[in-house]
Amino acid sequence: VELKVPPGASPARDLRVLVVDDNPDVARALALLLEVLDYRVETAATGAQALELAVRFEPRVALVDIGLPDMDGLALARRLRAQYPDRGRLYLVAVTGYGHDEARQRSLDSGFDEHLAKPVDLRTLQDLLEGVAAAQQGQ
Repeated sequence: VELKVPPGASPARDLRVLVVDDNPDVARALALLLEVLDYRVETAATGAQALELAVRFEPRVALVDIGLPDMDGLALARRLRAQYPDRGRLYLVAVTGYGHDEARQRSLDSGFDEHLAKPVDLRTLQDLLEGVAAAQQGQ
């Protein structure tokens, strides 16, 4: 995959992204991709790790796999949303193999702001993160 970052483009270098996925290869690949795009990234393999990292790392965006070993991503989203009810503080994105309408609605009902089906389209992800970064800079 060749990544082209437009000259002068800076998606808010201080934008922190938490990647939550129990598949280490997926988490690592997504983290590397985001780092190449100049985002600050931390990864968690479980919901418990994600909850701890959210306090310490203070992510602006969390990309959360739904199928986690200790609690599913929907339960994690509910807990994160209770902890951070301000969507301007934490933007939650479900990243899942389920793209059908029912799964999307369950994600949104659990507190997610967005639902992306795997494999995640790079342009869609970049657009989403750039939008969050722009909103952050405008605050």
